[in-house]
Amino acid sequence: MSSQLEDNTTGLWKQGEWSIFRNALPFQPKRIDLTRLESDFAFSLIDSLLKGRAFEMMADPPFPIAQELQSIYFEARASERGRGNQPFGLGFPLFLAKDEQGETIAAPLFIWNLSIEPSPRHIGRWPISRRPFQALSFNRFLTTYWDQAAGTELTAHFDTALAAGRMDAGLLVQLCNEASEMLSLEQASQSIAVSSTPTVEDLGSGLQQPQIHWSGVLGLYRPHQHLFTPPAPADGRESGPPPAHTLGLLSLDPFQAAAITSVFKQETTLVTGLAGAGRTHLVLHLLSNALSNGQQCLVVAPRLPALRSIQQRLEQLGLGRLSFLLRDTAQDLPLFTEIIRASANAKEPEVSVSQDEYRLLVARAERLKRKLDDSYLSTRAFVFGPNNWTETAGLYLKSIRKEGKELLATQLNTQDYQFSYEEYQQLGQAIASCQSLLSEEDVLRSPLNSLHQGIFLRMEKEEALPFIEEKTKTLLERALSLRQWYINRVGTYSELLSAHYEQYYQEYARRLALLNDRIGESYGRFGDAFEVSGVGALKLKRVFSGNAKAILDARQAVAAAYEKLRSDFEDNAYFEYAFSPADDGRDVLAVRESLQGFEQALARWRSGLRDAVQEEIQRLSHKTAHPRLGFREQVVELEEGLGRLLDQANESGLYHLPISHQSLTIPKRQRFLDELIEQLEVTRRSLGEFDAFYDWQNNWLQLDESARRLVKALIKGRPKDWHAAFESWFLDNCLSQAYKAVLPPEPDNLRDLAETLAQFKPLLLPHTLLLWHRRKGESLRKLRRKNKAAYQLISGKQQEQDPTVLRGHLRHGVEAVSSLMPALLATPQVAGECFAGAGFRFDYVIVEDTSFLDPREVRMLKEL
Repeated sequence: MSSQLEDNTTGLWKQGEWSIFRNALPFQPKRIDLTRLESDFAFSLIDSLLKGRAFEMMADPPFPIAQELQSIYFEARASERGRGNQPFGLGFPLFLAKDEQGETIAAPLFIWNLSIEPSPRHIGRWPISRRPFQALSFNRFLTTYWDQAAGTELTAHFDTALAAGRMDAGLLVQLCNEASEMLSLEQASQSIAVSSTPTVEDLGSGLQQPQIHWSGVLGLYRPHQHLFTPPAPADGRESGPPPAHTLGLLSLDPFQAAAITSVFKQETTLVTGLAGAGRTHLVLHLLSNALSNGQQCLVVAPRLPALRSIQQRLEQLGLGRLSFLLRDTAQDLPLFTEIIRASANAKEPEVSVSQDEYRLLVARAERLKRKLDDSYLSTRAFVFGPNNWTETAGLYLKSIRKEGKELLATQLNTQDYQFSYEEYQQLGQAIASCQSLLSEEDVLRSPLNSLHQGIFLRMEKEEALPFIEEKTKTLLERALSLRQWYINRVGTYSELLSAHYEQYYQEYARRLALLNDRIGESYGRFGDAFEVSGVGALKLKRVFSGNAKAILDARQAVAAAYEKLRSDFEDNAYFEYAFSPADDGRDVLAVRESLQGFEQALARWRSGLRDAVQEEIQRLSHKTAHPRLGFREQVVELEEGLGRLLDQANESGLYHLPISHQSLTIPKRQRFLDELIEQLEVTRRSLGEFDAFYDWQNNWLQLDESARRLVKALIKGRPKDWHAAFESWFLDNCLSQAYKAVLPPEPDNLRDLAETLAQFKPLLLPHTLLLWHRRKGESLRKLRRKNKAAYQLISGKQQEQDPTVLRGHLRHGVEAVSSLMPALLATPQVAGECFAGAGFRFDYVIVEDTSFLDPREVRMLKEL
């Protein structure tokens, strides 16, 4: 079996008094092997149990066993007196296995509740009996463990099989065999043969596979079924209306009054106090208030004396007829059913009360009480830790004499602070620590603030300084080397670009001069005929004239040279100029004008060449590098070099913020590199003040943001008394935040309230009794429509004594039952068995002695 799947509840069976449900072997006190009593007693007891009848058998065990029975008897009686249940019983048979840690599991499958008494005639003899009301249950710890470990549904199966509360031999064998089959165990014998529990040697050598062993153990088996009550689904039920009034039969001191106010306002309230502090008194007052308001209550306590004390006090107050104490379902349900039946058929109480007078007194008392409460609470309510309003105002007046509140009020935003006492203590500690570490230097503006926070939080001072020196030295050397590389590469690019532009200029200036010379020579040779002759006429005349042919050839040569110049320039233009079409170069006059304009444009571009080169340098990147210079790879190397330097700087853990840039051009990257070099140099120059700064920063970084803002404001304002300046500002805001505009009460209000309560309290009891008497009729009619069987049982038309059947009807009629008995008192196990998961929620569940409860019981009770 796997023990890794045990949840919190099954894990409980390894602890204290619950451990018997995991390992019942008689190796520990108060556990007795059934076969050790006497020879035939074990078989006779098992036989009587499986016949399902009441019996009494006299056990005459050996002296050591008799002594153990005596110890079990006294503890069982103590449990019955203190907890309301008698846990003596027989666990039979045993499930034997080893868990993953090698620990033995010897868990009983079924538990029969028994009674034990010393014989009044024979010392050493012990009558062991079973009465009709005593319960038969199965080990829910074990079945839940099986369900989780093996994926079975044995818990639900056993629930169904034992619903009637009886078991015979056939059913026992059937259930054991079904469990063995589901768990792949060795099949139990078809006949029941009672054997002794295995010894330590048997467990060490023979327990190879899990098995069911026909042996029984007498011991103390506390009721545990209520621990497995599944969580109730959220029903979305809203809290009921507030009580009609907050008055009760008893008087309360200020602490009890504060507790009862919290009960009225909150869903869950925890009231603590030493013995004698008045918790039970508070419970009684709350019960009297709730019952008078028509609210149904359940009082739960793990100790029976606490419940009996509350029951007795309710009797003294006259509310006993509305309450009943359920100690144990098997013993108390028959009597409880009879009392419920009598209450259902009871006549109206012979009391009289004027409802108009009752309502008038309630309204008057509530009004006067509210005025006095508001006035009292306005000065007594805690507004600043353990200090009430008056004490806090005194602290404020003391601090305002030393420093004013205005110093911080003008610099801090009150929305950034909670103004709680815990925050006051934290901020006070922050101020004290910072003031003691503040040096003459302005630490808030120190260049060392840019260093990584981990240096001051995870390194000692002796380790941090060499770390910073080494990292800054390494990074500075690389940065200086990279900057020199930038300077050299940018200079080289500038020279190459200037030379390229100069070559460009020389080429076009030479070609322009050659073309102008050709045109001039043609004019000198042919005169104006070169310019004015039409091309078509020249083509016609060249057949007859050699001169016309020469002019045509010259004109075509000029046109070709012009078109070539224009085409080359437009393909690689470094400045803007639009050549004239000039009839494809055949219009000599237009060609001359266009060449003249180009010459001027070329000259202008040449004159601005230095600025053009500088502009190209400013936008230099791998994307803008001149393609004809073959310099792109070197620009990429420059960019990657800076990237590698930044990666190294960020990976070094030197600075808090990551070093990055968005620069695209080489000059901007170079300027960023200069800034990084300056930052590294400033950091190194500031290391002279590192010792003092380390202490400051180590403390500063451990403060939250609100404390830092406060200290900054104090450093800026420089008051003489930092703590007084802080306290006057903080307490002023605390008082403003907690202020409530409450009018003072009238002088006669207290006397009027006392007189009103004196008239009201005698009316509360008869009002309560009449209220619940009138409600029971409607509750019974509702139950008759909803569950006729439960109605017939409660109304007396059907008789039943079986506790199991009674409990089922009670669970179906909780609402009606709680209307007949609106103040029920119960132990946790009874509350779980009778009310958990019944679909009804009480208006109040009052739990006494909560510290004695298991968290699972608290969860179960909270859902009631």
